[in-house]
Amino acid sequence: MLEDLLTVSKKLLETDTPRRQTNRLTTAGAQLSNRLLIVLLRVKELEREDRILAEHRLRTMNVAALMISLVAVIVSIRFVLRPMESSVLEAQDRLEAARHDAEHARLRFDTMADNMPGALFERRERPDGSFTFDYFSAKLPGLFGTTPEEVSADGKALCANLLPEDQNAFLARLAECSANLTSFEEKVRVLHPDKGLRWVMVSSLPFLQPDGSRIWYGSVMDITDWVESEVRAAEAAEDLKRSHERLTLVTEIAPVGLYELRKTDDGLFEFPYVSGRFAEFAGIDMAEILENPSNLLPVVASEDRPELVKSIGRSADDLKHWRMRFRVIRPKSGLLWLSGAAIPRQEANGSIVWTGAVLDVTPDAIREEALRNAHRLAEQMRADNEKQALHDGLTGLPNRRYYDRVVAERLEKARNDVRQDCTLIRLDLDHFKQVNDTLGHEAGDKVLVRVAEVLRDSIRASDFAARIGGDEYSILLAQGQTEDDASALVARIQEKLAEPLIYDGRQCRIGASFGIAHVEDLAETGTDIQMFADAALYRAKEGGRNCLKSFTPALHQSLIEDRRLAIEIHEAIEADQFVPFFQPQVSAADGRLVGAEVLLRWLHPARGLLLPGDFLQMAEQLRLVSDIDRIMMEKSHDALARWRAQGLTIPKISFNVSSGRMHDPGIVALARKMRSTDTQVTFELLESILVEEESDQFRMHLDMVREAGIEIEIDDFGSGHASIIGLTEIDPSALKIDKRLVDPVAPGSQALSLVGAIVEIAETLGIETIAEGVENAEQAILLRDIGCSFLQGYHFARPLSEKQFFEYAYLPDRKSA
Repeated sequence: MLEDLLTVSKKLLETDTPRRQTNRLTTAGAQLSNRLLIVLLRVKELEREDRILAEHRLRTMNVAALMISLVAVIVSIRFVLRPMESSVLEAQDRLEAARHDAEHARLRFDTMADNMPGALFERRERPDGSFTFDYFSAKLPGLFGTTPEEVSADGKALCANLLPEDQNAFLARLAECSANLTSFEEKVRVLHPDKGLRWVMVSSLPFLQPDGSRIWYGSVMDITDWVESEVRAAEAAEDLKRSHERLTLVTEIAPVGLYELRKTDDGLFEFPYVSGRFAEFAGIDMAEILENPSNLLPVVASEDRPELVKSIGRSADDLKHWRMRFRVIRPKSGLLWLSGAAIPRQEANGSIVWTGAVLDVTPDAIREEALRNAHRLAEQMRADNEKQALHDGLTGLPNRRYYDRVVAERLEKARNDVRQDCTLIRLDLDHFKQVNDTLGHEAGDKVLVRVAEVLRDSIRASDFAARIGGDEYSILLAQGQTEDDASALVARIQEKLAEPLIYDGRQCRIGASFGIAHVEDLAETGTDIQMFADAALYRAKEGGRNCLKSFTPALHQSLIEDRRLAIEIHEAIEADQFVPFFQPQVSAADGRLVGAEVLLRWLHPARGLLLPGDFLQMAEQLRLVSDIDRIMMEKSHDALARWRAQGLTIPKISFNVSSGRMHDPGIVALARKMRSTDTQVTFELLESILVEEESDQFRMHLDMVREAGIEIEIDDFGSGHASIIGLTEIDPSALKIDKRLVDPVAPGSQALSLVGAIVEIAETLGIETIAEGVENAEQAILLRDIGCSFLQGYHFARPLSEKQFFEYAYLPDRKSA
């Protein structure tokens, strides 16, 4: 191409006028620039995503850049030669300079093309099918195992060393692209005379010329190393696949389910691997287990779930082998007993990995259960044979077992015969514990015997009275008795119980509360009649004791609501509806935020935000308070982490904890986890604990809490009868003064003096004070002035959600004393 330009330039200088020389040279330069631009377009089109060819195409871009520079030189010739009209000599000088520049550009182009990986070429294909190579870089012949002379003499020499089985397909594909003027890219094998079998990639793009010929601009690249690496990778993948298939067959044949469980350093669990047998045991699709491990826990029987979680936690803590037998209830195939075992190991990143197996031991469990049932049956038969098995040894009345049997018989008769009514009376002695505590258990036994005698003397022969347990009795009236009959019977019993009992020369008066339940159809009500009578008895005790209450529709509705509430509490735990709210505690001296008390709230889907008074009593009856406490601490821990990530650190966080919950290792562990951060964890204990809890076990639990770095505060101080000695034994970090003492605080008030006395006692003992229920600025100032350490109440903020508390912490105008 550059030689053409030089030849044309020479002829122009010898024959034409300056104007014609300029025009012709400009035309020739334009033609050459167009050809170079076509080469540039071809080079750019050859840029592929192939990793092996990327380097070659990047260097080709450098060649393209050189071509652009050459085009710029040629275009500049047009502007250089225009002034030739005025001076032939000047035009000749400039033309000679242009020729020199073109020659220099050609040398640069050839040098770069010859030294790039691969080769470039320009191939001319004539209408008759013959072709020649107008240009090719130095490496092209070597890639095909031939010589430059052979390629120059006959372009077909490049195909001489192609494998015969590749040659026909190669030429057919080339002809197809030529006919359609589409880009050509083909891998082909070359039997190189020196290097043996080689793979080359040929890429080219045809351009149709006015005379019907086609000019191909393209490149050739040796891709042998890339092809061989692909083959090796495919072979390795096939070997791995075969190994995996063999291992999979082994795990599927084995009667155990294999798994690998990982606990990350942030406490999350995941299954990197489970076998098909493991998924079969669980009754869950393997993909669901791998995607979300929490799908597995609901399959475990609810009775076994807590221990399963705890045992895994223990294994994580001490890195000892894990073993457990538990039940799974599969969605489709029902109950299965599994025996699991795993070996834990801790990895470098802090995560813990269990490698283990589970085995179906259902047949063994069934046999063991059958043996237990047989043993229970033998025990029951032995008990039935004992004469006193159905009677209370102290009072001689039928016992709970006898009572249950009679109720079952009455219920069975009601279901099988005609409709039967039923009237049940529940009786519970008032202040019976006080009798035992003041007069002794022997006096208590006398009272229980006296009650039994009164019942026997008051009921008819067809009625049935039993001591259910402790100081509780039940009277089942004969069929046909009404609620009025039951009331009359209760009146007779109360009259006789009112007569004083003399024990050891001292009078002992007996009072009792009664609950009556009457139903017209026992078969319809079933054993719920006992619940009705208990509910009426509970209302009687709430109403002042030593009285009678009957089960009414209103009481029935209340019972239904209690049942609904119980169900909703269970659902709330499952639906994660219990949330912590945080009430700020501020320094009385300067108003800075010093801590927060965690308060339980229920985000009820229908009733909105509920306070503990709306549901906590039912939660205690359901024994779910420990679960709710755990949820509060876990969510508070997460809230602290989120606040800390946003730059907010709370110096102290307080939780209301009962004395019975202090020994819960889960609660203490959660508190210790929070304590490991920059936040001090505090347990608030009611003042009544100082009076009620004086056992060694309580003190031991208290020491465990302190060893965990958790501080103790006495809540509602001033509401009980705690002694100074008890206070020093507990050694709390702070006293929270009861809101009922703070409410009436005003200038010159008795309440202010009383609170001041508490503050003085606390200061003497080296204990800080927190005033609860501060409602206004005046109270805040008064409490600050008498030396109260910290303040808490609506004057500063109501209990706040996590987001609201964070916003409150950064308020510039927070209220202070």
